[in-house]
Amino acid sequence: MSTVMGIHDGHNASVALLRDGRLELALQEERLTRVKNQGDAPAGAVRLAISSAGKDACSIVALNGHYMNYGQWRRETIQADYDRSSRWKQPFKNTFIDRAYQRRKADDRIRHLTPLGFAREQMTPVEHHLAHASAAYYTSPFRGAKTLVLTCDGSGDRLSATVSIGQGQTLTRIAEVSEHDSIGRLYALVTRYLGMSPLEHEYKVMG
Repeated sequence: MSTVMGIHDGHNASVALLRDGRLELALQEERLTRVKNQGDAPAGAVRLAISSAGKDACSIVALNGHYMNYGQWRRETIQADYDRSSRWKQPFKNTFIDRAYQRRKADDRIRHLTPLGFAREQMTPVEHHLAHASAAYYTSPFRGAKTLVLTCDGSGDRLSATVSIGQGQTLTRIAEVSEHDSIGRLYALVTRYLGMSPLEHEYKVMG
């Protein structure tokens, strides 16, 4: 029997528990804390998932993305980030400085998640857009034929969009878009310029 726990520890922190490929629990941390869009490690949701797993300890803990920034998901912090110009950061992206930064953030993430009861070797990062594409493709009814799979968001693991071909049990990426050219980031900036909160009120802008 295989039991896998998926953890998203960014904005809208959440947990999903799968046993032999069957979804048994999916929970956002905000439902427990009553804090809108609760971020960082979903401690309460993890405890419930571990309790639900029972004697079948999770063999794999799948993490969203290769690294995560902790402590920046409160509404005020997000607003302040979008109010500042971050253009000075762009030349450093995808350089050795950026790679060192990502390693430090990945280690910091492990330190936050280990107290929840996980061993380092259990925790397996899943590339951000691969996670998005997998969630769409592997739960779809289209796996019998060659399928085009698109992802698009603000940013994740330095990408903002991908194009993949799904066939059978395989996803093959054929194109990707850097976060430098993120339509999602642009949409979030427009949301902020209109006086609303990015990563929360885009639906109001859409309306």
